[in-house]
Amino acid sequence: MQEMNNLPFATKPIKLVYYTWRDIERRAALYGLPVKVSATR
Repeated sequence: MQEMNNLPFATKPIKLVYYTWRDIERRAALYGLPVKVSATR
């Protein structure tokens, strides 16, 4: 993806952080693990 310059959130750090933590929340829910990430919102 780097060779094709296809890095979706490289120029949008706020979106990168948001979607990273949302992904962590989703994965934790999938495995039934509690996660608190309200500080990032």
